[in-house]
Parts: sequence; structure tokens; C-alpha cells
Amino acid sequence: NMVGGHPYLLELTFRTLQICNDMTLEKILETAPTKDGIYHSPHLQEYLAILKQHSDLAKVFLSIVKGEYLGNMESHANKKLINLGLVKYENGKLLVRCELYRLYFENYLGDVA
Repeated sequence: NMVGGHPYLLELTFRTLQICNDMTLEKILETAPTKDGIYHSPHLQEYLAILKQHSDLAKVFLSIVKGEYLGNMESHANKKLINLGLVKYENGKLLVRCELYRLYFENYLGDVA
């Protein structure tokens, strides 16, 4: 549930477990949405940089993260967020692609948007 079936994130998880003998799945999940987690660099860091450069996207994304988005589903910002892979359109709603993104950006995007 944390990575929502995201192929790159799953591969990174399995590779880390295979290479790092002292790493456990529990430890990966515990640190996942933090800057100490295995997903932070470069994956989440790149997304954070994009969102910091585009405050309009950051505001829309943060409202989706918080479940407060009531805007136009066909907006340019929504399409960009879908194309980036940060959100998905499901059952008539825009949802954060995975729990990792929701937790991480809820923590680190608040000062940007």
C-alpha cells in the first residue's frame, strides 16, 4: 500500500532488501516518508524540486493530498500532475498515487504551497 504498485519504488525496495543485510521491510516503511528514507533521493527529491518551482502545481497537489480539492478535473495543473505520476484519476476523483506520496508531501510541501 505504501508504494501503490509503483514499479520503480517496488524495484528500489526489493533491491535495498537484497543488498542491505541490516535493512528490514519494517525499517523501510517506517522511514519511507522522511528525508532519511530510501525513496527520498533522488525520486521524491526531484518531485519536490518540480513542485517548488511551480507553486501553482504545488497548491493543487497539496489540496489533493489533503483531500480538499474541488477544482476542475480537466485543468492544466491536474493534467500535469497526472502526467508526472503524482496523482491518478479514479472513480471521478483525483487521488494521490500512493500513500508514500501523501505522507511525504504532506510533511515537506506545506511550506511551499
